Amino acid sequence: MWYALEWPTFRRRRTANVSLLKLPVGTAGDQWRALEEESSRFNIGTIRRTFNVPTFVLLFLRSDNQHRFDFDAPRPEGPDVVVTYREVDRPTFVRDEQGDDEPARGLIRANPVTGAILATRMVVDLARADVQAQVDVRFAPNSKLRLLVPIEMRERYSGPSGQQVEGVARYRNFKRFEVDPTWKTRP
Repeated sequence: MWYALEWPTFRRRRTANVSLLKLPVGTAGDQWRALEEESSRFNIGTIRRTFNVPTFVLLFLRSDNQHRFDFDAPRPEGPDVVVTYREVDRPTFVRDEQGDDEPARGLIRANPVTGAILATRMVVDLARADVQAQVDVRFAPNSKLRLLVPIEMRERYSGPSGQQVEGVARYRNFKRFEVDPTWKTRP
């Protein structure tokens, strides 16, 4: 079965998302929750998805978040190395609708020479909903931006009674967001 976005509706929602980003700086948590809620409006089926962001696992690698995870030693796999991880600290990055912790686990594929992240996998067992989620993301160099970007995200959600929701997102036409601030002093 194929689904399509109705363009005028999608355009209104996109405008609403931009306005969410214009909220005052102190409301970052509120902005994130509002964006999650808006994103979940595009869910297909009864499985609620709010963490299907291609760069989500990269948050786990930030130095201020690494203590929250157990990382296994890198193991060679072909020309790459693979590191598996398990979230051990609370509160977890992913929570269910009641706010209960849902620890993530998965793997990170990297270039052993440069350390560049080539792929990520995140698996979360949403116990209360009896759903298992797996999100796989591939990254590749973008010559125009001169950095690695997500090129594909594959999601698989397995629910009760054998319900399956699968999705694939492919990304292209990346653009650099630039700001040119100008300061003016008042007399």
